[in-house]
Amino acid sequence: MACVKCHAVAGHGGPIGPDLTLIGAQFPRRDLIEHVLYPSKVVREGYQQIVIETRDGDSFSGLMKGETAEAVMLLNAKGELQTVPKNTITGRTASSLSLMPEGLQFGLSLDQFADLIAFLESRRADPGQAAGDAAPEGFSTLFNGHDLAGWRELPEGTRRVQGTGRHASESPRAGHSGTAAQEGRLPQHWQASNGAVEHDGKAGDLWTEREFGDFVLRLDWRWADVPVWESFPLINQDGNEEIGADGKPVTERVLDGGDSGVLLRGLYKAQANLFCYPVGSGEVWEYRTDPAVSPEQRRALTPRKRADRPVGDWNRMEITLRGDRLTVVLNGEEVIASAQLPGVPVRGPIGLQHEHGRIQFRNIFVREL
Repeated sequence: MACVKCHAVAGHGGPIGPDLTLIGAQFPRRDLIEHVLYPSKVVREGYQQIVIETRDGDSFSGLMKGETAEAVMLLNAKGELQTVPKNTITGRTASSLSLMPEGLQFGLSLDQFADLIAFLESRRADPGQAAGDAAPEGFSTLFNGHDLAGWRELPEGTRRVQGTGRHASESPRAGHSGTAAQEGRLPQHWQASNGAVEHDGKAGDLWTEREFGDFVLRLDWRWADVPVWESFPLINQDGNEEIGADGKPVTERVLDGGDSGVLLRGLYKAQANLFCYPVGSGEVWEYRTDPAVSPEQRRALTPRKRADRPVGDWNRMEITLRGDRLTVVLNGEEVIASAQLPGVPVRGPIGLQHEHGRIQFRNIFVREL
């Protein structure tokens, strides 16, 4: 059974089926057996087969890989990406059948089938990704890989944090502010697991006890949950929402794994977003949407390109904050270049934000400038 024709394992294989690199950590043995024997019983979100008919009589089938106002993108069983213009589509149906055919186990002996399930169970780590890199020269470690020493948890959305776990309570949703300082609590919704900081997807932001002025922050992050299809607005290079001919925002359907961010100098507004929006991670949403910023500032706060890796893969981000100027490099691509953050504090702690979904961080290093 040549699983790698359709499935990737540790970066090798095909893109058609779900990545199997960490499948042993995601499903118990009973589910793994059921997935192999009855692949169409439960088809994972994002891997449902779509069948499209066009007015020319053509038929296209495959996995939905994207949808814009003009076209639908499908990945067929050969691994080819097909783009179908929407103005040619006469019918679209969702098939209950998996692209993985049933009966593949009949070509295996019982021992071979047992070996296959044992292999899938063993996939609990990615050998191509080191769990704990050494700190680069000149950098210090913010996360030791074992526990959350040096970190404190505060209620999610805390607007201003002064460091050493202290904050002025101010709710972004209630819109009120206060001056009473209180200690951050020991992490309840964040934990150290297998060399990574992992959030449970429920509540709370995580902040360093230390404060920083100018710095370079380097970290890895990935979405831990199975993604679901969601529609998000398209943002143009000027930092504004695209508006269609009908006067409504133009959206794109993408696989969504969650919403998080890296909080800078204790200011919730100064957040490099991590999410699955078409605009890409690295943007500073609260500054970009602030009506007080100039068109030039808004443009600079919008990612130059979407450099995110597929949901579930590790991303590497480097954030440089010098004065009030922010630069973000994501997976080797500079997505934000010297964007101004008016009013950002001179010093403050670094935070890991929670909005929704489970996220993991690792290899968190900082170099003070």
